[in-house]
Amino acid sequence: MKANTATANHKPEHVKQSWGPFLRVVRDHTPWIMMILAVVSSGYSIFFDVLLPELQGRIMGGEIFDMGLIWEFIGVNLLSVALYYVSAALQSLAEYKMTYNMQNALWKRLIGLPMKEYNRVSPSTLISRVTNDTYFLPSQVYSTLSLVVRLASVANQFRAIYMIHPKIALNLLFTVPYMIVVMVVPGRIQFTLNRKKQHAYAQFTGFVTERLMNFKLIKAASSEAREDKVDNAVLNANYRARVSIDVVDSIISPFIMSLEGVMTAVALVTAAGLQTAGEIDASAIPTVYLQSMMLFFSLFIPMTSYMDIKRAQGNTSEVSMLLDEKPESMDQEKTFTMDEADIIFDDVSFRYQDKDVLSHVSFTIPHGKTTAIVGPSGAGKTTVLNLLERLYQPNGGTIRFGDIPVEQINLGDWRRAMGYIQQDSPLISGTVRDNIGYGLDSTPSQEGVEEAAALANAAGFIETLPDGYDTDLGQMGGKLSGGERQRVALARMIITQPNYLLLDEATANLDAENANAIHKALRQVSVGRTSVIVAHDINTVLNADHIIVMDNGQVQAAGNRDEVYQNSPIFRRYCDLLASNPKMTI
Repeated sequence: MKANTATANHKPEHVKQSWGPFLRVVRDHTPWIMMILAVVSSGYSIFFDVLLPELQGRIMGGEIFDMGLIWEFIGVNLLSVALYYVSAALQSLAEYKMTYNMQNALWKRLIGLPMKEYNRVSPSTLISRVTNDTYFLPSQVYSTLSLVVRLASVANQFRAIYMIHPKIALNLLFTVPYMIVVMVVPGRIQFTLNRKKQHAYAQFTGFVTERLMNFKLIKAASSEAREDKVDNAVLNANYRARVSIDVVDSIISPFIMSLEGVMTAVALVTAAGLQTAGEIDASAIPTVYLQSMMLFFSLFIPMTSYMDIKRAQGNTSEVSMLLDEKPESMDQEKTFTMDEADIIFDDVSFRYQDKDVLSHVSFTIPHGKTTAIVGPSGAGKTTVLNLLERLYQPNGGTIRFGDIPVEQINLGDWRRAMGYIQQDSPLISGTVRDNIGYGLDSTPSQEGVEEAAALANAAGFIETLPDGYDTDLGQMGGKLSGGERQRVALARMIITQPNYLLLDEATANLDAENANAIHKALRQVSVGRTSVIVAHDINTVLNADHIIVMDNGQVQAAGNRDEVYQNSPIFRRYCDLLASNPKMTI
């Protein structure tokens, strides 16, 4: 097993720092009313905070025995603290709600993605996208909204200093260029570093998930030592990404904090000069000092907010791009309730990433008959089934249902009409009943479940399980054998009563007993249905009504058994080998 790779189309260090997807996430998933109430509460708290330096300066200036002033100072303090805690509570609720909104939307988008987009990323890394990447943005949205309040606070404090003497305020403006430099440059660095950190964390999460899902393979291959080395490499990448952020923060922080000293020095030196010149009273100097300190701390929030937003943009960049992906369109105009017809592949081509899988293939799947698709490995057989299931769209040509292009037919209706059994059909965590009824719009009756299990030749072994149909099958049905999982999957298909059967080597990995049980069930289910079978068993192929032979992504021959035997060297070789070895598979 190899460690998960980055997404195919982009690496974390080369993604453009685009604001569009990021701002759409903020717009669509922020609980605006709750967030604004939190900001307003914070604003009033800050408003009372602004009054404190003046009151504190008057007390320090000698009015300490003015009880009215003392009680005013205490009252303002209490109001500020109360509003602070109200704001904090509202902020927490708003952030939780926004995280929920993002996770909910992201999950819906992931399960609605077309297969080609799902294949573009490593599925195991998507766990981190849903569970981890969505936690960083809400607090930064709050901080950004708070900027309006903070900037108002900055204006009030600047006005207070200006009222003491305009020259002090004007001299403080000379610190603005320095403030901009220490805000913008680190912010762009933070985007790149935090995107790398989230990428590394997703890789680590995906690595652990994949290994735990294949724990039996690691034990069977005695690969513990090798996996430990690979684990160290992935874990070290995650560690280095996090450390690099802390290193950069430790370098940036002194530059930001140095602004406090610069502003205080400018304010006090100017005030001292003005006091010497007799333009201000000495009692104003403590107020100037406190106001300059408050001005810095009010400026500190906007300065760090830009860097925090760039961090959040980097943290959520993958989430932003995933939410921008277009989901499959399920609601095409035509429902799949039309008269029965043949399915026609007309000059169809399909490319997977950089590889041509099908090249200008044309054939017909006759309605109500069994069609077998044969050919060597890599010929494109499974791709035909994937296109029939409409998991992918052709890159060229048209697939028609009679005279109607299939893309005009409602996708949900189409897929519900297709019963697809793969070589190793997956199960979900849950009971036998959960798995058989999976995909139905309502809970199936016990009679319906038992009937489907009986038709799938699964009722016998299910009844021997500890809790029968209520037996928990473990993760991905791990408590069952391969043959038992296939029969439960077949029962799941049967209960949906599909009009079409798509069978992709459904018995390839089964022993003779289980394979015979599946074949018997399929013979019962396929009566009156259109079936498309990819099979290694040449006897299954010979019993088909229609045979398509594929090689290197093209159709070599199509027709009944005799026609294909005459026109296909591959099929003729299979049949000749069968004559000398009746148990042969292809």
